[in-house]
Amino acid sequence: MAIIQLKSKSGRLTPYGKKEVAHAWFCRGANFLLAAKLLEKKGRSRYVFLHLLCQGLEIIIKALLLMQNYDTYKPKLISESKGGLGHDLVKCYEELRKELDNKPLRKKDKNIMSELKILNNFYKKHILRYGNLLDFFGEATISSDLVRRYAFKLVRFGNRKFRIKKPTNR
Repeated sequence: MAIIQLKSKSGRLTPYGKKEVAHAWFCRGANFLLAAKLLEKKGRSRYVFLHLLCQGLEIIIKALLLMQNYDTYKPKLISESKGGLGHDLVKCYEELRKELDNKPLRKKDKNIMSELKILNNFYKKHILRYGNLLDFFGEATISSDLVRRYAFKLVRFGNRKFRIKKPTNR
């Protein structure tokens, strides 16, 4: 059996390759959101639903940032301790807003941000992922409707942005 190893440097990716990498990230994030949606419909663990929602949102935002400017954002996807975005949903959200339009926050955006900040406190510290003292108090009552709608809005936006056309050999 042969083992194949691929080594790639982002500087060697073509613009098409960079778009493909961003698209792969986007698809993975969308799948986390779809898994969250299925779990929510089945009425299963709220903590797992919230974790999948947050993880999907994080990956989708990062994919859209890569799509906007791969070379600028690829190094920023590293951990927060190294100056990157890490798993901080608020930082990711603010970076995407800045990259896309940089308009002042509307009331609706402020409501999303306040809900996102609460979710971020749990997600960033991995509290939604692992069992802890919260489990003694039953299922989470953390609000997520606005963030969920925003996440699926980003999926629709991303689906339009990622219309990938194969390069033609002329």
